[in-house]
Amino acid sequence: MVLAVLVAGCGNARQHAPDPARTQKPAAAKRVTFAAVGVSVAAPSNWVQSGGGRPLVALFGSGSSAVAVWRYPRKEPIPTSRSELQLVQANLSDAIQARDRSARIEHTGIVDVHGVKGIQVVALERPNGQSRRVRSTHLFAHATELVIDAFAPPAEFAQVDRSVFAPLIDSLRWRPPATGGR
Repeated sequence: MVLAVLVAGCGNARQHAPDPARTQKPAAAKRVTFAAVGVSVAAPSNWVQSGGGRPLVALFGSGSSAVAVWRYPRKEPIPTSRSELQLVQANLSDAIQARDRSARIEHTGIVDVHGVKGIQVVALERPNGQSRRVRSTHLFAHATELVIDAFAPPAEFAQVDRSVFAPLIDSLRWRPPATGGR
């Protein structure tokens, strides 16, 4: 009996379970292709990936951080000139404020991701009552609007933005869909 008690006390120090709400440090990125909509990105291989119904293309997540990729058919003309993009930029800011009066827009700007023009908005929002910093990138091409919403708790955002969000957006490859798209 004493031996059993002594053996039971041997071994490694007590291990604590990881906090499921804490974002994992990203592992090496893997390229994920969604041929039906003409999109591919490189996402951390240790983040959970799921698909979704239209208009959601994919969701990548770890803890309280996530990246959602959306694809919307666009009835309006694709904005190409600086003035058209500035109008879209103003409309996006207005839409964010209308959807969430407590949202605080920190930055908006016109972006170019591998020749595709768009708008990027960084804001502090409270989806479902949880404070999140969000980088929302809206790109316009192929008669569609591709939206990459990347969000994390404010305390984790800067690190996750550098290690996951910015590289994922930079890895984006977008071409006309292989099929009619979705």
